[in-house]
Amino acid sequence: MAYCRVLTDWLQARGQPLAPVLAALDVPEAALADPDRWVSRLRFNAALETAIELTGDPFLGLHAGEQVRPAHYGVLGYIMMSCGTSRQVIEAHQRWHQLVMPGAEVDYEEGGGLLRLRESLPPLPGLRTRPAGECLAGSMLSFARWVFGQQFRPVDVSFPFPQPPLLDEYQRVFQCRLAFDAPCFSLSIHNGLLDRPLPQADPELRQMMEARAERLARELGLEADPFVVQLRAAIGRLLPQAVPEMEDVAAALNISGRTLQRRLLQRGTHFKAALDDMRRDLALGYVRDPELSLVDIAFLLGFSQQSAFNRAFRRWTDSTPGSYRDAL
Repeated sequence: MAYCRVLTDWLQARGQPLAPVLAALDVPEAALADPDRWVSRLRFNAALETAIELTGDPFLGLHAGEQVRPAHYGVLGYIMMSCGTSRQVIEAHQRWHQLVMPGAEVDYEEGGGLLRLRESLPPLPGLRTRPAGECLAGSMLSFARWVFGQQFRPVDVSFPFPQPPLLDEYQRVFQCRLAFDAPCFSLSIHNGLLDRPLPQADPELRQMMEARAERLARELGLEADPFVVQLRAAIGRLLPQAVPEMEDVAAALNISGRTLQRRLLQRGTHFKAALDDMRRDLALGYVRDPELSLVDIAFLLGFSQQSAFNRAFRRWTDSTPGSYRDAL
């Protein structure tokens, strides 16, 4: 809800009625006072479309995003605003962005004197709309200017939708190279900005807000690493076809093999171990399903022969699949 107020605050500041937009969000007006309330991303996208019809502003998402403030990111915003350096802001964003947009994947990559932020969404219908993408991009840029100063300009920005007929507003807002039809949203900055001390640093506020973020994450069941969740989902989709290689899984996640390898190393593991853990966990779940034959399970796990599945299962459990099933 804190992020939804990017839209409602912009409308209120212009004297626009909120009732149609609140109806699209499916919330009462009192919900605006509850920053931790959840709203469906699809409903937020619908609210943006409603606001565009209401105002006649085709770039409303971009304009609303321009007005973002730290409070629009809820507890994450307060954590980032109290960080001591820009690098700490980035670390906080990576750690806690699920408290604002669960399911989105955020990645930062340094190279060639640049830091590139990428944010991608699951490939589900209705999530990637141009107004929502413009609001996201405008919000990211506005927050970056809050951190680095109003004169900040990114090196380039990429958008996961076709180029609009008119680019005047994009050029006014971003003042940098623009690309469209990209795999995901991305924004690049010079990495010399990363260790710049921030004047609004407040260690006590940061500690207090991070404790609150921990509590919220537990309450919302977000303790699981979102990247690992997406990794395991990608492996699960690929396994019935064949045992996937690292590049296959990276492609399914819309990242490079090098990025996948780096993220796994950051989590103290590597691709073969992650793949083996995923196959083991799937095997234990499948064996509990009496509707699945052991031959079916071997196929679902990417084994070309039943005997290979039996050997792997014994390595995982010190038991054969049949004996394990009988003991349940």
